[in-house]
Amino acid sequence: MPVSRNIKTLKTTSVLVKPATVVTKIRNFTLTQDIPKGIGGEDKGPTPTEVLLASLAGCIGIVMAYHSERFNVDIDELKIDVEGDYDPRGFMGYNVKAGFTEIRARIEIKSNSPRDRVEELVRFVESHCPISDTLTSPTKVSIKYSLK
Repeated sequence: MPVSRNIKTLKTTSVLVKPATVVTKIRNFTLTQDIPKGIGGEDKGPTPTEVLLASLAGCIGIVMAYHSERFNVDIDELKIDVEGDYDPRGFMGYNVKAGFTEIRARIEIKSNSPRDRVEELVRFVESHCPISDTLTSPTKVSIKYSLK
């Protein structure tokens, strides 16, 4: 199937810094991820699962800010709390689901705009946030490797 000219490919490059720290280059930015000291890491950054939750919050906030004028909504303050439930035994090799079983986002908006316009914006964000869409729709993920 040909790729649409509208499709944009994003790329990151990550390297492992032992024992379990992963440093990722994203454009001109560096993201450090790690696991807590108690399970073999050095706690030099958030875990990948925490970054996933932060990505959802960031996406919700950015989509909301980007489209607020379109919906004639003034945002004075915006707070997004995201939490997720998972069984860490999956990461540790046990035969249980390794990923989240549920993710919940709560948006607190301070605005003088009418409630119906704010609700319309929130509904739009729910259906147009790329991270939410990736998490809730089937997305093909392929992992290939080379051995040196």
